[in-house]
Amino acid sequence: MLRDCGIATITGCGRPASDPAASASDPLRPEAPEQHLLSRYLQHSAAARYSDLLAEAAARDRTRLLSAAGPSAGAALTAELSLPGVALADREWVEAVRFRLGIPTPCPPGAQCLIEKTSTQELCFEQLDAHGDHAAMCECGPFRTRRHDDLADVYADILAEAGGHVRRELFVPELSTSRAEAWLDVWAYGVAELPDCLVDVTVRHPMSVAYQPGAAREPGSAARAAEREKDVRYPPAGGRAVWPAAHETFGRLGARAEALLEHCAAAHARRAHRRGRLPGNALRRWRAQLDAALMRGVAAQLLAARCGVPGRPRRRLAAPGAARLEERGAGP
Repeated sequence: MLRDCGIATITGCGRPASDPAASASDPLRPEAPEQHLLSRYLQHSAAARYSDLLAEAAARDRTRLLSAAGPSAGAALTAELSLPGVALADREWVEAVRFRLGIPTPCPPGAQCLIEKTSTQELCFEQLDAHGDHAAMCECGPFRTRRHDDLADVYADILAEAGGHVRRELFVPELSTSRAEAWLDVWAYGVAELPDCLVDVTVRHPMSVAYQPGAAREPGSAARAAEREKDVRYPPAGGRAVWPAAHETFGRLGARAEALLEHCAAAHARRAHRRGRLPGNALRRWRAQLDAALMRGVAAQLLAARCGVPGRPRRRLAAPGAARLEERGAGP
């Protein structure tokens, strides 16, 4: 295989050499590859294959490949199942992996979305597609909110591990305007590196017409557009600013979300060393937890759109007239 790739031989230090005359073995060292050399070969091969896929793929597949890349995308697929918050149910795993691989869903022609609207309990009935684009963007029902809230809870846990005091669903008067109030997802304070950290989570589907054709040409285009929208909606005011945590449905995080994770990992490591403990690989675990939360949320939307949700929704308030019926049944 190495000869087919143009590598003539391997030197005594394990490095490939194109010139056979320059590859004389070192008599003091065995002719064996140096540590992790094979891993670098595999990485090079995978990068070449990825470039070939991008060059040959259509616009839709290029969008998916670019959006499914990045440090955090796919972290849940390679994480240890013993980590909390990483395991997925069988149906969730099948739906999420099928969605990321671009495998069409067994969806009959003319199928309609069966997600139930929260306010009216009516079904969405929009046309479904085999790739799950509508399901990933459907605004009906509780699943989009659940996906968002699960990610926000993971960010709250991350900031708490970094040493912050964390609050959820915070009203920020400095960022509010006469037209809209500023309710942000996570607030953390008490971390020296992040003294006043306001995080707003958003999930965007790069297949949306709003992000095309840029999402098919540049990685993270949808996430960058979401970050710009957050900056316009919440401009810095009163000494406070927002960290937009933008996720793309195929797994990629925005650049500022990745920077936030790295800041938290540095704070977590310094905090552990001050207490005489090893920090562990918290960054890898956090990325896996975020990726798993996103996969669960997307899988729930795909399943609900195609199969519906069995059972009756839980009602928080009594039906109109229930109090009169109780009075009537109580008697004199």
